[in-house]
Amino acid sequence: MSKISIIIPVFRAEKFINRCLDSIIAQTFTDFEVILVNDGSPDRSGEICEKYAARDKRFVVLHQGNTGQATAKNHALNWFYQNSDSEWLSFIDSDDWVHPQYLEGMWKAKEEFGTDIAACRFVELSSRYVEFPQIETFKPVLQSAEDVYTNNGSIIEGYMVAKIYRRELLENIRFPDGKVWEDLATLYKVLLPVERIATVSDKMYYYYMNPDSTVHMGWSPKRVYELEAYEEQLEFFKHKSKYKKIYELVQSNYVWTMQKQYAVIMKDDKMAESEKAGLQKNIRDKLRKAIIKYHSNKLISIKNYSWAYEIAFPTYMKFYWIFRAQLKKLGLAKD
Repeated sequence: MSKISIIIPVFRAEKFINRCLDSIIAQTFTDFEVILVNDGSPDRSGEICEKYAARDKRFVVLHQGNTGQATAKNHALNWFYQNSDSEWLSFIDSDDWVHPQYLEGMWKAKEEFGTDIAACRFVELSSRYVEFPQIETFKPVLQSAEDVYTNNGSIIEGYMVAKIYRRELLENIRFPDGKVWEDLATLYKVLLPVERIATVSDKMYYYYMNPDSTVHMGWSPKRVYELEAYEEQLEFFKHKSKYKKIYELVQSNYVWTMQKQYAVIMKDDKMAESEKAGLQKNIRDKLRKAIIKYHSNKLISIKNYSWAYEIAFPTYMKFYWIFRAQLKKLGLAKD
């Protein structure tokens, strides 16, 4: 019986998968199994996964038609609960990699505090290689789930990676099939029922800024799922007064995401103008409603989100800037 099962969805990852799997094999904590799900990759990803499984009995490879990361993770979870005795779960993306002491650090953290989740900090990288610093002593701390979720502890926010979870936490939770930004739609359901989380301050998860990934792609209809994930969270948190800080953060992230998507649409020179105008109007309408609804949130101010206000209320903002300029001349406006 392995102590930790690691789930890795794989799609078009032949450029990165060796680096990812080699970093797992190099773990100082060796009592683990790896559940690889080949999501109908058209490249050599599935073949590479099978080679690792042939060399190391800790690797299991599942194959499915291309139905997306969410379904791949669900496939792995279903297999895990039916076939594995591991008491802990972790998720790693196939284009990322981890420090050799990644599992060791989080295992020691959860052992010290007796928590159901342990997490570590992460590094965002655009390069493909990095030297790992040796960690002599782990100094984990205990944090609230709210602090971890709002990123106060510099833990990777919104993603299932860089954490280990006790088995029972995901038994009745699955990712939204067929959708992207599936972690954003799921993490809060797993994290928040847990009162305290053991966190390691060391940066042990290496998040690759893959320009071809879903998160960094240009405009696609799939981007609506990111807004849907935030809308679901807004509906959930508005009824939970104890999570006021999270609720306000989600409001801000929702507005920022629409602002970002609007910019992506504007820069798309391959899109027909009629389609672009329709998409922009849709975001403008959503943005206007969000600002009106959440304007009491001080984070969503003109100072912090001036561009969002420009999109939502262009006429109003024209007069606003004229008025501000006049106040500045009179010395009555603060920067």
